[in-house]
Amino acid sequence: MPKKKEAPFKLNKDGYYRTTFTVVDAQGNKKRIPLRDKDPYELERKLQQKKFEYERGLLVVNGNSTVEKWALEWLDTYKKPRVLTKCYNKHKSAINKYIIPEIGHMKLSDVKVIHIERLLNDLTHLSSDYIGFIYNALNSMFSKAVSNDLLVKNPCAYAEKPKGKQQTELRSLTSKEESIFLEIAKKHHRGVMFKISLKCGLRPGEVRALDRNDIDLKKHQIRIKNAVESGKTNIKETKTEKGVRIVPIPSDFEKELIEILPDSGLVFPSNSTGKVMTEQNYYRSWSSFKRLMNIEAGAKVYRNKILEPVIDDKITPYYLRHTYCTHLAEKGIDIRTAQYLMGHANIDITAKIYTHVENSTVLISDAAKKLEPKAKRKFRLKRQ
Repeated sequence: MPKKKEAPFKLNKDGYYRTTFTVVDAQGNKKRIPLRDKDPYELERKLQQKKFEYERGLLVVNGNSTVEKWALEWLDTYKKPRVLTKCYNKHKSAINKYIIPEIGHMKLSDVKVIHIERLLNDLTHLSSDYIGFIYNALNSMFSKAVSNDLLVKNPCAYAEKPKGKQQTELRSLTSKEESIFLEIAKKHHRGVMFKISLKCGLRPGEVRALDRNDIDLKKHQIRIKNAVESGKTNIKETKTEKGVRIVPIPSDFEKELIEILPDSGLVFPSNSTGKVMTEQNYYRSWSSFKRLMNIEAGAKVYRNKILEPVIDDKITPYYLRHTYCTHLAEKGIDIRTAQYLMGHANIDITAKIYTHVENSTVLISDAAKKLEPKAKRKFRLKRQ
């Protein structure tokens, strides 16, 4: 009579067969993976499956890992703890939408420069800035793979980016648009809230986070140190150190600001909750503000709906900040001071606005005077 085949594992008292499988991650750390099943042969199948996954780099990150596995590991290890939620979500979206579908199935070690360039070339319908963002994510991702000894070389190092679509650049309001804006600011219930971006250069997130304690009426100044995180209602420090600044309050605007100032707390809270205004409510107010601008500009209205907008639909509150910077240039304020007042981390951003000043005749004439050669001295011969 043939012997009964012995089970590959011993049966425990709880009725389960158990085993463990040890794996080593990219950092050399050992990890035991416990397995159990009531059927010893099913447990054996599970063990073999885990070994197969480990060898293919699917179980933990190693040299055989797929790009998808490493991308998600990189995202949670190097991005999640270090960036704002909005930035993390932007990276996650780019990985899931553009990187994984194209090269996610490939082993890290199999990715070459040509694969990166093919991926980027398929993105020419996107803006140049966003293509640059995806490239930077890829470059960081593969660079970290090299530093973790998963790769010898970074395949992004020699990849070239396509141009992509150029984004519509921000501009300052025209004199007519600004005149209409100022007129509507007198009537709209959020007029002062939007006007503070035009008169003091505050970003929307800085406006929503503005507290009564940040305003010093004796010194006629606003101290900007906080901002509402984009897409959230939590107040944090400004995005960069340069964002912390003190800006003057123009005398023609200060009276309007004083009229709406609370005794304490947020200057522009939500009407319904009294807490931080949501981004959605902020832009809903902007939409109604711009509607009144259209009507003021002579747009046709039918059943309370704008038929043919007259005001440029692309105008956002960031145009108000741009206009503020333009006025700084027009008034001859030096670019370093303008960079500080705008809270720009990079002076190149300020310089872009300064080189596109619309009505810069004052600056040009002033420069012309400075470039004019000094009058020649007249010498008289001394009489002997």
